[in-house]
Formats: sequence, C-alpha cells, structure tokens
Amino acid sequence: MKRFKNERANKMAATIKHEFKAEATNDTTEITIYGDIGESWWNESVSANDVKNALEQVESDTITIRLNSPGGDAFDGIAIYNQLKNHKAKVIVNVEGLAASAASIIAMAADELIMNTGSMMMIH
Repeated sequence: MKRFKNERANKMAATIKHEFKAEATNDTTEITIYGDIGESWWNESVSANDVKNALEQVESDTITIRLNSPGGDAFDGIAIYNQLKNHKAKVIVNVEGLAASAASIIAMAADELIMNTGSMMMIH
C-alpha cells in the first residue's frame, strides 16, 4: 500500500544518495542512514536536506530509522533530530552498528531506541 503523497516520492525507494533510502511498507516508512552526516565529497553521506525531502512525503504512522554512522556535521545532526521530533509519526531508531557524534544526536530523536548486541553509541 502506498503511503507517500505522490509518485515521485514512491521512487525514493531507490537509493537517493549512497546508502540513504526511504521505503514505505504498510503503516511504516523505513529510512536508512548509513555513512557520514552532512555533505561529504569522499564518503557516503546523508544531509539534513536529504532527510527533509524524505520526511515531507511520509504519511505513515511510524518511521523506522536504520542508523549506522560515525557522525559528521553536528548542525546537520541537530537539524535531522529536530525534523524527526517535529514529525507527527512515531519514530523508531534502530542503531544497526554505530551511532557516533552527530549520529548520536539523531538517535536521541527516537520515541523508541533499539540497540542490539554489538551496536555502539558514542556521545561527546
């Protein structure tokens, strides 16, 4: 079942930027954030603008963030945090590996935070 407002948003299931994806299934939208936070010329990255564009199209009741990032730009992390906190959907963050630095800020936006065995968070 579609949960996005338009067909363009449904195409977001394809990779937007490296490992940044947004997919809608039933009543949950899944967003994968792997790599650096903020723009990067050298590594996989996800910016606050990428997340903003994805969240504008979300109509589902739950957003699941799959997170594995060494961090990056603190202000992009804060912007992503605020975007998630201000969204009407329940936010579940699943730290699949590492949530360090700016990524730990994003993890704090969760209504429900999941960290399985071996996953790590580094806050400074």
